[in-house]
Amino acid sequence: MKVTSHMIVPVKKNGKWTTYIKEFEEDIPDLGRHCLMCNSCGEPSYPKCMEDCGVERERVEREQKKAQEKIAKHKVEIDILAGLVRDGLLKVEDAAPRVEMTVEEFEAAMKD
Repeated sequence: MKVTSHMIVPVKKNGKWTTYIKEFEEDIPDLGRHCLMCNSCGEPSYPKCMEDCGVERERVEREQKKAQEKIAKHKVEIDILAGLVRDGLLKVEDAAPRVEMTVEEFEAAMKD
């Protein structure tokens, strides 16, 4: 698959170093992995390699932080909706979108 990538390139102008962003197209094989970076890497030990991968670790940490921020932002609403779900007055599928969450995220927030 063809993707457009960006790379920061250093250049020396008038005796001073500066950088510019170079845009280029590259062909990345579609290996059926969960993200473009893993397809680009092509490590043969996939998915075992994800345990030691710094890029994957940062991605997971970013997603966890994003989920925690979402929960903190909507804490009161989540508590109210969770009570309605527990009482059987509202379905989880209807409650989750009201606080910008997936069903799985909402169920995890209900347990907290």
